[in-house]
Amino acid sequence: TRSEFPSHSRNDVMTQLPALKKKYLTYKSFAEATLDQVFTKEVLDKSYKLTATYSLSSYIENKGNGKFVVHALPAAAQLSPLNGIVIDDVNDDSHLDIVAVGNDYGTEVSTGRYDALNGLVLLGDGKNGFKSAQLNTTGFYVPGNAKGLVQLSGVGNERWWIASQNRDSVKVFKSAKPGQWISVKSTDKILKYTMPNGKQVRRELNWGSSFLSQSTRKVFVPSNAKDIVLK
Repeated sequence: TRSEFPSHSRNDVMTQLPALKKKYLTYKSFAEATLDQVFTKEVLDKSYKLTATYSLSSYIENKGNGKFVVHALPAAAQLSPLNGIVIDDVNDDSHLDIVAVGNDYGTEVSTGRYDALNGLVLLGDGKNGFKSAQLNTTGFYVPGNAKGLVQLSGVGNERWWIASQNRDSVKVFKSAKPGQWISVKSTDKILKYTMPNGKQVRRELNWGSSFLSQSTRKVFVPSNAKDIVLK
């Protein structure tokens, strides 16, 4: 049979409930106690219970007419919490991609750090699918306790990604892909442009930002894009 045990250590529980110190004098006695032995049925019945049923980093697709669909990101995005995120076309294939940083060093000692992410680039296929790009291809490496990520315009239409790491160095990356920055007004909501092969690209513009981040109010488009329209 299965039994439930408290997930927190004796020290953590006793800090919140000092009265239990007299009931469990040793760490061994507390470790062997099941949840219903630590707390009475009356206490458990009156307690506030929360249940988590979905814990995958995902994106939500707007299908229109008030309908939305949740899509889980690839396994590479599930290694650690994602914090700073930039959505843009990083490889000029007219599909939106995801650049992200993450990790969390602020966890309890018994839990351990969430530190398996070294920076992430997910290349979109335009069909709701994403594929993780290899580090040796992107050069995007942010291994620390990364929090913020922004995209900024540099000199001569350069595109920069700047990532912050808590109590660590700031990482700066420059794109090798040529392009042009388009200034966006506060009233602009849609950007459209046409590629040389005739493909038309439509992008929604928003004021959103990710964790502790706010990118420049401009949009980067390929240098050979034409018929650029903002509305």
